[in-house]
Amino acid sequence: MPYKDPKVRKAKAAAYSKAHYEKNKKELIASSKKSFEKSLQIFERNASAWNNLGGIYFFHERNFNAAYPCFKRAWQLDPHSDNTILYGKSALLSGHKEEFYDLATKEINQKANIDFTDFIKEFPYFLNKQEQIEVSTQLIERGMANDTVRNSILYNDEFRTKLPVD
Repeated sequence: MPYKDPKVRKAKAAAYSKAHYEKNKKELIASSKKSFEKSLQIFERNASAWNNLGGIYFFHERNFNAAYPCFKRAWQLDPHSDNTILYGKSALLSGHKEEFYDLATKEINQKANIDFTDFIKEFPYFLNKQEQIEVSTQLIERGMANDTVRNSILYNDEFRTKLPVD
């Protein structure tokens, strides 16, 4: 046993496990990405493959520009699925703000089952404070009627004094 101290052994084992995990994680992501791309070559109308490929770009590579067309295509193929919010996030974060506002206000106002409240609560993870205020203000000014979502913005301490109130 090269390390007699149990704390040192534990730390070395943890470091090895983490390094092994990271290596395998990268390989698994790369393999998954190739599989989704191959699936789309076989059947381009596979909404699930588009959504999963977008997820790799969005969550693992943090490449919002690459994720956006994937989520958009998934949503076009299956607008009733759970990918509406991911499409909205990727549109916003890749600079397609008008598309985001149109989608968000339409979805918020027409579909009570789409939980944009959680999406809005995630703004601080993706947007700086000024961008959060701008996006929230635009949603309200564009007629966001869903009270739950509207209140989650209006009653947020960060924005309360900065947002327009009717």
